[in-house]
Amino acid sequence: LMDCHMQLTETLVTCQRIRELPGTALLPILAVIGNHQRNERDHCRAAGVTETLDRPVRFEELQRVLHGVLLSRSPSESADI
Repeated sequence: LMDCHMQLTETLVTCQRIRELPGTALLPILAVIGNHQRNERDHCRAAGVTETLDRPVRFEELQRVLHGVLLSRSPSESADI
């Protein structure tokens, strides 16, 4: 879970570096963003973010996103994470 409250550029670089590590292609990365602008979501996706959540994070939304991300993986993929 990445909090994009810090500089967005730093967050994007961090996500890109995580994705460069061996075995992280399937690792879910969620980003909490404070800005509802589409371009911020697009930048996050391009950097390797799996899903974005708007601030303030609502529990129901976090639960829905986590459920979706975890169910989209096969049991063998989930075991590798």
